[in-house]
Amino acid sequence: MLGYKKVVKFGIVVGGNTRRLKTSMTQYDEKVAKRKEELKQEELAKKVHAIEIRSGRIQTWYKDGRVVTEFPRDKRKKTTTEYRNVGKQL
Repeated sequence: MLGYKKVVKFGIVVGGNTRRLKTSMTQYDEKVAKRKEELKQEELAKKVHAIEIRSGRIQTWYKDGRVVTEFPRDKRKKTTTEYRNVGKQL
């Protein structure tokens, strides 16, 4: 296949004896945009904004506004999750 060359110019794929238009899948644009937004939110959910340690509790603040409060010494209290500043990016 020495002489075969595939070149893309202005959306037209040229190769061999065929010329065809390069098509895009526009029917999935909304789904792709929605998934990108979901991935962005998941990425924010993983990033830690601050860690606050006080006697008897540890608070972890995440970029999506979630605050997780843990009580490592007191087994009677359970870990709580609150959502603060929902809709605002810290």
